[in-house]
Amino acid sequence: MRVTQRTPDTLVVDDGFGTKIFLGLMCAGLGGFAAIAGWTKGPSWFMVIIGAFFVLLGLKILLFNRTRTHRFERWRGMLTIDSKALWGSARRELSLDSIADVVVEEIRGRSTPSYYIYYVTAEGECIKWSDFYDGSKENTLECFRAVREFLGIANAPVAVDNEPTRG
Repeated sequence: MRVTQRTPDTLVVDDGFGTKIFLGLMCAGLGGFAAIAGWTKGPSWFMVIIGAFFVLLGLKILLFNRTRTHRFERWRGMLTIDSKALWGSARRELSLDSIADVVVEEIRGRSTPSYYIYYVTAEGECIKWSDFYDGSKENTLECFRAVREFLGIANAPVAVDNEPTRG
């Protein structure tokens, strides 16, 4: 996730398409290697099943995950979220006035935490920015700060916890 355009009237944040391809190919490649290695050495059904699982996960990431572009246009007073996948695309528009807050959700796992950004509308709806975390805390928080600054809520308290604000 990166800020790709920043002017006084426009802010564009892109969900890196390269990250999706990298994750999908890594899962499919490692899974394929594990399945082939498991089959040729015995066969080891455990390795074949684990390998097949990772191949399917990689294909799911490549074929079904969506890449989003968030375009904030002050002159229109609108946020446009373009969502693209291999099969089809979708567009959602929100009035900038309808966005009550932008929050960060921190999910702690066994290793390093993951960070997800949400829009919270005035009606209390939470809209997740992305289906996956690209692994860069710095880029995610930079996008978070840029959007809050653009919306004029940069000095408001920031919610960084395991539960996004519900309105």
